[in-house]
Parts: sequence; structure tokens; C-alpha cells
Amino acid sequence: MEPDSLVTQAARALAPRLTSDDLPVLPVDLYEVLQRYMGRGKQIELFSDYKYYHDNGQLCWHWHYKDGKKHGESKRYYESGQLMWHTHYKDGKKYGESKAYYEDGQLKWHYHYKDGKKHGKGKEYYKSGKLWWHRYYKDGVCIKD
Repeated sequence: MEPDSLVTQAARALAPRLTSDDLPVLPVDLYEVLQRYMGRGKQIELFSDYKYYHDNGQLCWHWHYKDGKKHGESKRYYESGQLMWHTHYKDGKKYGESKAYYEDGQLKWHYHYKDGKKHGKGKEYYKSGKLWWHRYYKDGVCIKD
């Protein structure tokens, strides 16, 4: 096993003691590595975005926050690095387009959200890419198959 880099060692030591006043003076590489060694609550408090990694080092989750709530695009990745899904949030609620993918990159589903509820046309697909079904939603309730 390769020894940790100096940046990784520094991040591990600094993470528990860091405050928001420290962020503007940190080098970019240290700033990025720090996120791996902080608890989720501490990251949300200090950073406008939150990253969580798979054990193999690949990015697993990437969320953006505003005032402690999810805001903007959020993404989830497979261990391979392939995008699993992405969705948008507005003030902590799903809003706008949301898509999920099979690990090979084929579209799995596609929905639209308004105020955290499905709204508009939703589609799901077989792994082959063929349409499985589509439904229409209004304020989270299916109104048409």
C-alpha cells in the first residue's frame, strides 16, 4: 500500500478543526481532499457543495447546497464512474428535470418535478432503450397512464 501524500495527511489532520474562516486561505488541492475526511454535516456547514467518494476513490455523490438545503444540480455515480442519475433541487425540493441511467449509460427514466413532486410527463425505459411506459403527473399524482 502506498503511503498517503502530504496533502492527504494534512487534510485528515485539519478536517475536524476547520472553520469557515479558514477556507479562503487553503490551497485548492487541500480544499478538495479535505472533503473526503469531513463528516457530511461539517461539509454542508462549510462548503457550498458536498462530495462523497466510493471506496475505490471514484466520486459517488455530488450535491450543491444553499443555506444548508440542496440547491442546484445533484449527481450520483456508479463505482465505475458512470453517471447513475442527476436531478435538480430548489430550496431543498426536487425541481425541474431528473434522469437516471443504467451503468452502460442507457437512459433508465426521465421525470420532471415541481416543488418536490412529479409533474408532467414521466418515462421509464428497458435496458435495451425501448420505452417501457410513460405517465403524466400533476402535483405528484398520476393523472394519465
